[in-house]
Amino acid sequence: MDDDVKTQEGTDTDAGVVRVKEKDSILAAIHEYRDVVRSYEAKTSDRLTANEKCADDLRTRLAEQKTTLENVETTVLDLQDKGAKETKAFWDGVGNEIKNQAVAATWGYGVVGAGPIARAMYAPKTRYNRPMAKQETPTYDVPRELMEMNDFLHLWGLHKTFKATGGAYSEETYRQIVKGTDTYAILCGELAMYDKSFAKALDTQTTNEGLEWIPTQFSAQFIDDLRLLLRVAALFPRINIPMGTGPLTVPRQGGRKRVFLQGEAISDNPTDYSSITPGTGNVTFDPVKHAALIRFSDEIQEDSAVAIAPMMMAELMQGIADAEEDAVVNADTSATHQDSDVTASDDIRKSWTGLRKHTGGSGGVAAVDVGGMTVSAFRNVRKAMGRYGAMSSDLAYIAGVSAYIQMLGITQVLTLDQIGPQATILQGELARFDNSPIIVSEFIREDLTTLGVYDGATTTDTITLLVNTRAFWLADKGAPRTETDRDIKKGQSFSVASRRIDFQQTQNPTATEETVGLGYGITS
Repeated sequence: MDDDVKTQEGTDTDAGVVRVKEKDSILAAIHEYRDVVRSYEAKTSDRLTANEKCADDLRTRLAEQKTTLENVETTVLDLQDKGAKETKAFWDGVGNEIKNQAVAATWGYGVVGAGPIARAMYAPKTRYNRPMAKQETPTYDVPRELMEMNDFLHLWGLHKTFKATGGAYSEETYRQIVKGTDTYAILCGELAMYDKSFAKALDTQTTNEGLEWIPTQFSAQFIDDLRLLLRVAALFPRINIPMGTGPLTVPRQGGRKRVFLQGEAISDNPTDYSSITPGTGNVTFDPVKHAALIRFSDEIQEDSAVAIAPMMMAELMQGIADAEEDAVVNADTSATHQDSDVTASDDIRKSWTGLRKHTGGSGGVAAVDVGGMTVSAFRNVRKAMGRYGAMSSDLAYIAGVSAYIQMLGITQVLTLDQIGPQATILQGELARFDNSPIIVSEFIREDLTTLGVYDGATTTDTITLLVNTRAFWLADKGAPRTETDRDIKKGQSFSVASRRIDFQQTQNPTATEETVGLGYGITS
């Protein structure tokens, strides 16, 4: 019986029971798959919801950031506008306060009715050419091209005026000629677009402004470009002498004085301190006039005159710069000049007492024969200068081309490739000796005697100078001005750029020291 039952059960397992279990397994798998799909769908839906919420949050954050940035931008622009207005108001105020001072008048601040254009064109970024101490005064920042346009119009307008009037200057004619040019219209248009203050100043209804304004002198760019041409003169500090005044007198430092050891005051009536009298003095700057001249023929037409304006400007600047350089090095006011070929009363080398003259010549305190081009010889020049040769940073060597090439043979001379970027500190610096720059100047004569002067007979030698750059000042009175005249006999007009300038020693060395050392005996 038991065997029959087992057999039946076995039969069921082999047939129906197996099929039932297989069917249940498939249904279970389907249900499980369905559950998995529903679970994934639910998770996907949750993720989509979360993503949408994240996107909403992100859009909200971006909108907030955009608003913040717009507020910041608006604030910055407002601050910039406010700062510009305050700066303009300050400098306009300064201009009004000092308009009666001749120095300010030089650059348009003292001109009646001078508006922002005049100040922008004539208030230069003044450069003090003392090494490592270049200083610029805040000004309206007008593009260089507009300043050059001003200068070209000024020169060309003067030429055309004298040609039109037959040699007599007429302000009305000058104004009509300049204002009738396309260049003037372009200049006014550019100024109007460049700054709102300029546009306001160009209002034709405003008296003495706008189209009433015309170029009346050189721009600040002319001054800056002129000073960039300087090499030797760029070594020294510059001062400005007020217009409308006489010579300028300033204190001059004398020799050093010793102080004394003093005891403590222990009584009611102690002994007075030992006194010293400072060795002070005065130096007077009385500017002389330097001028450069350019000729125009009657055949120069309007277009060609404008085309050659850059050349004229360059020639005028180079001429004035060369005059300053030559006078700083070679000038001598003695009745008999140190060089026998300087005899004319208008020779630029009679402007003042220059560096060569200050050395005292070959018999001077700090004059040394350096013909052997040795390190010790050049250091002896510095040694003989006393306290004025102490600081290498205050010293500069000045040499002609021949002496410079020979100095390159000295091991201690560092050349341009060794100096690197420091060489740009001074104009014309090509090398250094004992950490003092060597400036090459074409105005160091190479036709001198063995003692360093010109006599017309022995012309075989040249020199070097070692100068303390703190011991001399240059003084400008006003700015370069342009004048024009006409010679009807020759059919020519003349444009003359002139300036007033002086060069003086501001230190007073003792009998055993010198502000300028001379190295002579160098075969050229």
